[in-house]
This record gives sequence, structure tokens and C-alpha cells, in this order.
Amino acid sequence: MGLALVYSSDQVKFTYDDYRQLPDDGKRYEIIDGELYMATSPTPNHQTIVNNFSFALTAYLRAHPIGKIFPAPLEVYFTKTNLAQPDVIFISKERRHIIKTKNVKGAPDLVIEVLSPGTERRDRTIKRKMYAQFGVREYWMAKANTATVEILRLQDGKLVPVARLEKSDLLTSPLFPGLKIPRAEIFDFKFLSLPAA
Repeated sequence: MGLALVYSSDQVKFTYDDYRQLPDDGKRYEIIDGELYMATSPTPNHQTIVNNFSFALTAYLRAHPIGKIFPAPLEVYFTKTNLAQPDVIFISKERRHIIKTKNVKGAPDLVIEVLSPGTERRDRTIKRKMYAQFGVREYWMAKANTATVEILRLQDGKLVPVARLEKSDLLTSPLFPGLKIPRAEIFDFKFLSLPAA
């Protein structure tokens, strides 16, 4: 996501009911521990990374139907004061009961966030803590300007770094047996570098 703004008060706690009253203005809103966050529209590079993750995982899931991938926008409801819209989520067949008509209620198996200058600190700290608190099994953070992916896995109630992908590394995960995504595919921006018509 792009630049993030936060609305909070020591006395006021935002809830899901407040969230539902927000305008449908194309921005993405999240509530973390009762604080309301807003992000502006993502950049083309950001969306390219989201699409590349989605395409690679969707191709894997067509051959191995073990769950579903959902790119943003889709709200993930943890509690009435904790609601996120991750860039990409994966929900295994075993947890398909959390997929509801309007949202996801409960922890996805995997959350992917594409870091941006306006949201990186939040993604690395309070969102990481929230995802761990509610039982997200894996958390992937991709960063465009360094072309790296950090893999965190839930251990003893915390999301702990287990790998950092660079150069010719392959992305693998116990959530997706046999999956191998070259890091370069995630950061493939060739189309965006074409000259303007």
C-alpha cells in the first residue's frame, strides 16, 4: 500500500461498526488495536508484485488444489478492533470455514504484504504482531527497491524470520509442497519499463 495515515485517540477505539461506515472512496482502511489506518492507492510496481505473487501461487494451486489465494482488497476480520486488508492471502482447505460471504473471519494460513515507504514500519511491527497474535502461520514481506522477500514463520506465538530471498534464490514454503518461485519472477517489471506509446 501507499502512504499510511492513522487516526487514533487515547479515548476512542475504532471498531468494525465504525469501519463499515467509512466511505467507499477507493482507499484501503484497516483497524489495529482500535486505531484506524488509511493507505492511499498503491503504485504500479506494488501492484505488479502483488500480481506476480498471485499468478505464481494460482498456477501452483491449479495443479495442487489445497486452498485459495485472494489478492486485495478483501477484509480479514480478527476481532471487532482488529481488521486488515493484506495484499495477498492464502487459505488452506482445512481452514476454508473462515471464508464468509463478505469477508474472511479468522487467520489466513499465509499473509503477503508488499512494503512501501508509507507502510513498511507498520507492516514490520504492529501488523506483524497482530498476525502472530491471531495465528497466521506464515508472513511474507516483499520490498521492491531491494527486490527481496522476507519469510517469517509462526513459532511459539511469534512470527520469526526464517529466510531472506535475494539474487537467484527460490521461494519455497511448507505450506506449498514442491513450490519453487524464482525471486526474479516476483520482481519482474519488464512491461513497466517499456517506452510510453
